[in-house]
Amino acid sequence: MSTIPDTLGWLFSFQKLFSLFNLKFKNQNPFKKAFLLVLNRIPLFVFNIQASFDVYATLSFAVFNMGFDNSRTAFVTSILNIFFSKISFIFLTIYLAIHRKNHLKLIQAGLGFESKVSLVFGKDFSTKRKHLRKWFNFQSIFIPVYKSICSYMLLNVVNDVMPVDWLTILWYGFVICQQSTLDLTAYYIMGYINLFMHSLESFDVINLSGELQIKTLDVIEDFIRHIRQINSLFAICFMDELGYKMLEACSIFFYLFIIFSDLPIHIMQYLKLFLICCFLWIFGAIYTIFRIAHTGEKYQDNMNNLFRNLTLCYKESDQRKGSRDCVDMNIKYFLLRHLHEPNRISLGRDIHVNLNMLYVVITVLVSNIMILIQFKLFEDFQRMEATTFNVKVPT
Repeated sequence: MSTIPDTLGWLFSFQKLFSLFNLKFKNQNPFKKAFLLVLNRIPLFVFNIQASFDVYATLSFAVFNMGFDNSRTAFVTSILNIFFSKISFIFLTIYLAIHRKNHLKLIQAGLGFESKVSLVFGKDFSTKRKHLRKWFNFQSIFIPVYKSICSYMLLNVVNDVMPVDWLTILWYGFVICQQSTLDLTAYYIMGYINLFMHSLESFDVINLSGELQIKTLDVIEDFIRHIRQINSLFAICFMDELGYKMLEACSIFFYLFIIFSDLPIHIMQYLKLFLICCFLWIFGAIYTIFRIAHTGEKYQDNMNNLFRNLTLCYKESDQRKGSRDCVDMNIKYFLLRHLHEPNRISLGRDIHVNLNMLYVVITVLVSNIMILIQFKLFEDFQRMEATTFNVKVPT
């Protein structure tokens, strides 16, 4: 049977390299094995040092030459985008490093659950997951390439405004790796949850016999317990990615507004590829937000359908004589225990990952964009007034 880590393919391999450090060095002496384990963590340590340096530079009001000399709003927006992307990366790496053992236990529990489902129901998910593995491998390649192309186009535009040296190129390389890490981790978590929820589709409770229905209740107990572990471990990672993606989409949209409002049309034709990359950048950020919200909504719908089918199987009876009555009693106790619990992916009691959260994020995104546009228009108005007062009327 194709397991969830096998189906995730290179997304899971990246997590083994990035957060799990679960690489197996066979036939190595203890000293060499310890050296390889330390060497494996050096790239992540370097990326965190560089991100921490950028955070310190922004907090200490260091001078950044971002190419926005005429707009203070654009300069501050760029600084905030850099600051929060670095903070998101540092927080995610430290959080996953602290919860590394819980992450490994979660994966082992998921493997045990799938083995139990295959043993009880005789289900094999290998046929469908062969195609999904190709899709996850494509995601693991497409995201870094996509980030690299967009950053390359941005670097070409920056080259026309300020000189680009090897340090600038190296800095953009760090930004690409850090942003790709955030996106790959988010897609890994979404893929893990979606694959795990796929096993829920094998619970065709209505058409099962009474004995299998009782076994199904035991399997669902394990499923709910594992989902709660996923929720406690990964919900905060979703929120970190959502905040980063919302600010990224807001910043890129604001840059497009500046280009369309300040540059003449005959100059914009030389920026066609850059404009296309900006639109794709915005689309990618909003698509990621939608995927996260849809993952939570899909889990909530599957759980509601499961409880609905269990309710249809239950028949109230005053007599407890046959095996069917025993099955109904177990279904009743199960529903009373879990029916009124909030079966959804959430952070705390008030923040729920579903499509309602998507509407909230889009509303906040549009509001922030409108505020930035108002600041930019106010800057232009002040600049126009200063130019008007400085003009001397000849006598």
